[in-house]
Amino acid sequence: MRVSIIGRARMAHRTFATAGTAVLATVLAACGGGGGGDEDPLIAQGRYTTGTGVTPAYTVLVVPSSAGAHQAWAVSSAGDRLAKLSLSATNVVTGKRYDLSANALTPTEAVTGTATLAGPASSASLSLPGLATLSTTATPLSRTDRLTETTTLAAISGTWSGSFDAGVRTATWTINGAGALSGFSSTGCTYTGSFAARSDSPVFDVSFTQTCGAPTSTVTSFSGIARRSSSSANLTVVAVSTDETTPWVSLFTAAAN
Repeated sequence: MRVSIIGRARMAHRTFATAGTAVLATVLAACGGGGGGDEDPLIAQGRYTTGTGVTPAYTVLVVPSSAGAHQAWAVSSAGDRLAKLSLSATNVVTGKRYDLSANALTPTEAVTGTATLAGPASSASLSLPGLATLSTTATPLSRTDRLTETTTLAAISGTWSGSFDAGVRTATWTINGAGALSGFSSTGCTYTGSFAARSDSPVFDVSFTQTCGAPTSTVTSFSGIARRSSSSANLTVVAVSTDETTPWVSLFTAAAN
């Protein structure tokens, strides 16, 4: 099954938070195994990576969002780009790409276009607009995992510490057995929220609120996904704010409990 691809982008609003390094994409790619033989119909769900020599390199997680539709979260290997894309049942793509580097000329770009999905299901390929330096260019991706396994909240229960905002700030989060999140940052911000294990993939849905400043507080709400490494030692969280102006990319390491 093939669908033609066209992508275009336009400049949007400025972004804010970042974290990392190539390890972020590695963690996104580190957990769980795929399935066996071909499936019918061919579906987009899975973990994808760019090929050798493709710049910037990405790891992309595609998970179901509604009947026949999917959501794609893409993180560059350098941790300086994030894309949140929605794929309709007919592979129409909408979303935003965020450039998290400090001196980005176009820190946020809106993306529209169509995706190309090709089989067989056991080794599907996917091309997405919005990932390349020129958002009109389609980026080819190869599926490395169907993401058919599941996970539980027990896998992430505990205390996690990590950095964000280009490594300038650090945060400590505690996640209890029910998925409730509480935490604080090195600059006095506080965090509340929740994690939920998805029933269709080894990925967690996450929503949280960041509250900074006193006596007048700045409150920012985020939603996104999280994935732990196969050893459970690392947890990557990618999210965007409710108004889609502020990205969040962070790598957490499990604290000694």
